[in-house]
Amino acid sequence: MTENNVATATSPVKAPKVKKTTKPVAVKQEANDGLRKPQVRILKALAKHGPLSRNPLAAKAKVGPNQVVGLTGSATPEARKSIETYHGYVSLITRGYVRDKVIDVDGVKERLFEITAAGKKSLSKIEAA
Repeated sequence: MTENNVATATSPVKAPKVKKTTKPVAVKQEANDGLRKPQVRILKALAKHGPLSRNPLAAKAKVGPNQVVGLTGSATPEARKSIETYHGYVSLITRGYVRDKVIDVDGVKERLFEITAAGKKSLSKIEAA
């Protein structure tokens, strides 16, 4: 570094020290039946409000509309597996906690998400913990 604290070609810039911590996320996921916090919020929203399409579900669960598919699961098993591998967690549809169906709303196909009995059971366990 020079007098003005500007890095030069001959002076290396030191990286800031990073404090190593344990991963509390893994512990939280175990406490939440292996689910991520947004997935729990999705289950709660579906349990409270019934079947919802993507945008209303995103609003009620406080997640981005683009996150809904990754958290709940893609419509096709192949795409779902690919997304799960990429994100590193299992979707709610694969777990059997949510099911989806396509409906026609004024000529537009829309996906509805609905909590299953297994999803309700998992949510009850999480809320009791």
